[in-house]
Amino acid sequence: GPNVWVVEAALRPGLTSVHQSTGRPHKAGISLAERGVVMSLLHPFRAPLVGLDIGSDAVKAVRLKRTRGGWQVLGAAEAPLSEVGSTDPEAVTDAIRQALDTLRLRRARIAVALPGSAVIVKRLSLPAMSPQELADAITWEAEQYIPFDLADVQLDYEVQPSQAGATETDLLLVAAKKVKIAERVDAVLA
Repeated sequence: GPNVWVVEAALRPGLTSVHQSTGRPHKAGISLAERGVVMSLLHPFRAPLVGLDIGSDAVKAVRLKRTRGGWQVLGAAEAPLSEVGSTDPEAVTDAIRQALDTLRLRRARIAVALPGSAVIVKRLSLPAMSPQELADAITWEAEQYIPFDLADVQLDYEVQPSQAGATETDLLLVAAKKVKIAERVDAVLA
């Protein structure tokens, strides 16, 4: 399925989450902050950004640079998995390292996505309410749509743009199992 959620992780200690639609970091939800590391934005020499696609037969990487006009691709690499269809974490980690070596990167900020099959996405319409009331209502709403124990998932939501005076708040609710997020992060950080 399509990749629907982007997580940025640094090869040096540091994690934050990034909405795919806006590209802006945010503090809540699938932020991986529970791992106890926070990306330093004060570092004077930011590592390059690399987008990773961890597929069933290879890891593909693109080195990216943000410009005033959008994103510019500075390089690309592909590293086959040692065994097609392998989910072995060591094989995935080796392919990631090989792709980064091909791009000649010793350190990088990594943007990687969970596959669509590992994420639950629901569009919801709720009565208009304050941001705090909405944050409180999300857990209750999620219990109706998420077929897992909420203690085992990371939840997030994004309010969709609406017209002034709207009586409904449209939002996108996203959930992913914490174990799936941890597997992906572990492969990148290993």
